[in-house]
Amino acid sequence: IADRRPQDGCIGEEFPDHHADAEFVWAIDPIDGTKAFVTGTPVFGTLIGLRHGPRYVLGLVDHSAAGDRWLGVVGNGATRNGVPIHTRSCASLDTAICTASGPGVIAREHWLRIRPLQRACRWTMFGADISDYGSISSGFQDLIVDAQLGEDDWAAGAALIEAAGGRVTDWQGNTLTPESDGTILAVGDPTLLEPALAALNSSS
Repeated sequence: IADRRPQDGCIGEEFPDHHADAEFVWAIDPIDGTKAFVTGTPVFGTLIGLRHGPRYVLGLVDHSAAGDRWLGVVGNGATRNGVPIHTRSCASLDTAICTASGPGVIAREHWLRIRPLQRACRWTMFGADISDYGSISSGFQDLIVDAQLGEDDWAAGAALIEAAGGRVTDWQGNTLTPESDGTILAVGDPTLLEPALAALNSSS
């Protein structure tokens, strides 16, 4: 990036921010799922997101252990290994498949906020690894809820999901920005957003 687009900025977990206020900023997590990587659990990979001004416009999720690569450009659709994909329809929470971080991974206050939403869904899968961004974009899952994330953790996934037809906000329903509080709510079917927010905030 420095060679080809020296005017762009870069942020990431593994290195200091570089021109984080540039017009275009790349958010890079070379190994997302570090604990999985060091324990040999094949749910790690690479996340690359691109922000233009305040908006995330491109997301690449590379699940190297499974040989899958998802790429989304907001306004131009999304692909998995070069094949076009789209989120699926899901009319209500009671038919939705949700993915979330489990207890012990996030703070108790966040876990208690998530529980009503988990209970409202048909299934809840624990883990919230990078493949879930791809699964919701490919139409296999319906909802992701998580907290305590940095911009490099969600920038790629947010752009990918929105490119595939979904919506991604914080827990208050606000569009994600570099100043967001680290909470994330992603839905494959945009009609799920309001009931999911209502469940998420029912005990707050």
